[in-house]
Amino acid sequence: MEREKKFEALLVRYFEKDASEEDLLQLKAYLNESKENCKRFDELNEIYQLTDITAKGWLYDIDSNWNQLKARIQSNSIAPVVKMVSNKIHMLWKTAAVIALLLATTFMGLFISDRLAVDSRMVKFVAPKGEKSKVILDDGTLVWLNSGSELSYHLDKRSKTRKVDLTGEGYFEVSKNKELPFVVHTKRFDIKVLGTQFNVSAYDSDIVNEATLKEGSISVLNNRTGKYLDIEPGEQVKVNLKTNKMTVENVRVDDYMAWIENKLRFDNSSFLEVVKKLERWYDVNIILDDELLYKERYTMTVKTESLREVLELIQITTPIHYKIEEEKVFITYGNLD
Repeated sequence: MEREKKFEALLVRYFEKDASEEDLLQLKAYLNESKENCKRFDELNEIYQLTDITAKGWLYDIDSNWNQLKARIQSNSIAPVVKMVSNKIHMLWKTAAVIALLLATTFMGLFISDRLAVDSRMVKFVAPKGEKSKVILDDGTLVWLNSGSELSYHLDKRSKTRKVDLTGEGYFEVSKNKELPFVVHTKRFDIKVLGTQFNVSAYDSDIVNEATLKEGSISVLNNRTGKYLDIEPGEQVKVNLKTNKMTVENVRVDDYMAWIENKLRFDNSSFLEVVKKLERWYDVNIILDDELLYKERYTMTVKTESLREVLELIQITTPIHYKIEEEKVFITYGNLD
């Protein structure tokens, strides 16, 4: 037991590139003792790679994940959580030479190792607020995560479905597999597909959650009523969280997927819908005056405009005043000049 702890401490120093020559000799001797020792090293090294990778300008939260890794080493628990942060944040690399092998991928994101799949544990991807993240799952499915969204799934090859849990908004391009259906689970509904492209918006703070289909077909299950609906391309299913009512309507699909291309589109959207999306888009907290009437509707596209520019545009047609204080925005009622 004591020897195992020394080995784990040695690995920590090795992964942090803080190992001495004596440490390296001890590590080499330990690995030469048995195949089991080599397997143990490979497992921990692979987990370190999983939680500490840089690819195509995206950095993972190295310090946070490294602390988690050390805690998992101590508890013999392997349950990686990957936090993605934008390249605006400067961080030091703490990477073993073998990590360079994983940087050959041409995608931003993360491929999950087959060797970890047998452990049947949860992996979670977290998109930072005000940013979006791109993830490649181990079956080839592409997922874009919008601001503040989380995607998690179990690594278990024995499962007869490909199931992920989503909180927030995600755009999916599902890799086709007729033998293994792909299921997106949210608190209010489940979406079952074989291979298709669709967008899901399921933020906990929204009264209405929705799924919008671009290609293929999807089946949507209302988790509270047990009702199924099948929708076709160009259609959107909405679930009202207060009434549990599920409806389908034709929409302009591109409006609901424009965020992937750094565009925020509104088509006859209510004032409250606009406010919620601006909060996520600019990572701010918008505080509304009780006197606001929320009657206005908006059709517009936000591309490179700053938050102040967007508020100025809204102010032209809406009787409001606004004040920006760091990450807070105060909007009050005011007559138009």
